[in-house]
Amino acid sequence: DYSLCRILKEDEVYNILRDYGFRENKAFSSTPVLYQMFDNEMELPFFRDRRNWHLTYGDQIDVAF
Repeated sequence: DYSLCRILKEDEVYNILRDYGFRENKAFSSTPVLYQMFDNEMELPFFRDRRNWHLTYGDQIDVAF
């Protein structure tokens, strides 16, 4: 059994997961993240700073028979 998590290293949760024993595994490829701005009021430098992001997939269970 294993648990897979994709997280930005800049996310504050990254270190918490490391403390719980999660380790980086190069066998899994990175996932590109694309964005499009719809609100001109948002400051572009703030938006581009990955420390301000928290990405999540949600739950997923894969079963092979």
